[in-house]
Amino acid sequence: MPEEKEPVMSEFEGKSGKWAWEIQKEQQANLVELRSSIENLVQKYKHDAHASSLFGDQDKARVYNCFANQLKNLLKGGA
Repeated sequence: MPEEKEPVMSEFEGKSGKWAWEIQKEQQANLVELRSSIENLVQKYKHDAHASSLFGDQDKARVYNCFANQLKNLLKGGA
């Protein structure tokens, strides 16, 4: 009866001790978490821009709006 061998991991997988699909799953979860964090920052900057505008600080409002717009562009795949 032939001896069963364990599947051989690639060099990359061997260093991490994980299979490629495990690594991809973790990376996907990290991307989802990053996207959510960026979306939260966009909302925070929009809120802060509005609050700054209400207090008459137009320069700060413009900066916060710029941050929010840049982050939204990043989420759409822009650089």
